Amino acid sequence: MNPQHRSFARIALKTKAERIYSVIKNLDPLIEHFLTLTEQAGDEPLRTAYGIFRLLSRHPRSVILSAVRETLRQALPRFHFLQTLISGSQSSVQEQVRPHHQELLDINYQPRSLEEYSA
Repeated sequence: MNPQHRSFARIALKTKAERIYSVIKNLDPLIEHFLTLTEQAGDEPLRTAYGIFRLLSRHPRSVILSAVRETLRQALPRFHFLQTLISGSQSSVQEQVRPHHQELLDINYQPRSLEEYSA
């Protein structure tokens, strides 16, 4: 294998990461601000942008923006916290659907003939 090919692959990966960073950064001013703050906090901006890119493949943009807004509101601009907010939001929605009293879900149905409905 030609060693120059390996260096080209590294350049291609770096270019791809920079392109993802550019797209994510220009997605919304909130995300741009979030990326700036995470960089100031010591996180690598290309990695954070790639993480947000991966989240966008599984979650709607509005959910991502809401989670970014919440991390900025709580002054915790870290990708890990953003990821926790998004994954935690799914489990809390499932818990809200369940009633406090499980016996409410036990429905007894006694079939009746159609003649009783016409009366």
